[in-house]
Amino acid sequence: MKALRDFSGIYLHREPIDLRKGDQGLSVLVQHAFGDKLFSGAIFAFTNRSRSSLKMLYWNQSGFAIWMTRLEKEKFHWPKHLSGEQIQLSVEQAEWLLKGFDLSKMRPHRSLEYELID
Repeated sequence: MKALRDFSGIYLHREPIDLRKGDQGLSVLVQHAFGDKLFSGAIFAFTNRSRSSLKMLYWNQSGFAIWMTRLEKEKFHWPKHLSGEQIQLSVEQAEWLLKGFDLSKMRPHRSLEYELID
C-alpha cells in the first residue's frame, strides 16, 4: 500500500458495512457517499459492525486496490466526535486510528505478542 501521506485525502465511511464486499461493492459505496472523490487519489476506510476489521480502498492508476487488517482482541474506534456525512482525517489521525488509538480519548490498543497460533 502507498504511504498515507501520498493520498490526496483520507475518508471514513461512517456506517459499518459487510466487509465481504470487494472492490466493486466498495466503489459503489464511495460513489454514493463521496461523489466525485472516487478517482481523486484519495483512500477510503470502512469497518464492519463489530469494528474488528478495517478495509481501505483506493484507485491505483490502473485499477482498485484494497488493503485490510483484522484485530484479534480490540476494536477500531471510529470517531464519533466528528460530525458530518463525510469524515476526513489528517494523515496523523489516520495513523493513530490504524495503531488503535481512540481518536476521542487518545488511548491505544494493547500490544499482543504470540509465539504460536491457537
